[in-house]
Amino acid sequence: ARMAAKRVADELDEPLGKTIGYTVRFDDISSKDTRVRFVTEGILARRILADPTLQGVGAVLLDEFHERHLQSDTVLALVRQSAPDLMLLVMSATLEADEIARGLACNVIHAEGRPFPVTVSFDDAKDGRALALRITSGVRRALDETAGHVLVFLPGAGEIRAAAAAAESLIRDKAAISCILHGDLPPAEQDRAVAPSAVRKVIFSTNVAESSVTIDGVTAVIDSGLARVSVF
Repeated sequence: ARMAAKRVADELDEPLGKTIGYTVRFDDISSKDTRVRFVTEGILARRILADPTLQGVGAVLLDEFHERHLQSDTVLALVRQSAPDLMLLVMSATLEADEIARGLACNVIHAEGRPFPVTVSFDDAKDGRALALRITSGVRRALDETAGHVLVFLPGAGEIRAAAAAAESLIRDKAAISCILHGDLPPAEQDRAVAPSAVRKVIFSTNVAESSVTIDGVTAVIDSGLARVSVF
């Protein structure tokens, strides 16, 4: 929420807290001039419970709806039940829109993006080395074969630290820098990972970077194929 808000504020050439603001746990950047507020699903759910009609709000936009969290589904139900006059938008780049539209009795708006060619290759599935060493091999290949930043997806902070440490000397020898990105980092460190840079970066990230985050200059993505999820 915070990084997406910053991106939109930058597009408007305004500081955060003016037209664009955000509210997340323990942090709120907004003002009386704020028209668009980026919030987490938990914050929105608590606000609806405290104020079911969402006084002062004209539209609710639920992005990345295909992820289908309990809170996003609950928020959708509460908005339709308690504030039916609000403009409601459900957004996704991958969801089958027609089925959701029938369920919500709403129109579908298609926004075409700019496609980019992508080449996909797979590592040797029988490679028995530790994950950090396999990632290091992938980073070497990506730095040798591409000219931009490298984004590496890993399941958690522990795996990120191990992979970054294993690849540290390689990254330094390639005149690049290493960055880490996950939700528990201080905002300044998250900004460092996603900010434009003339120096090549290798960004070790959890899947936080899959949603609503644009990192300019990435030309290679290494996906470990692993993610840590809660299952009931």
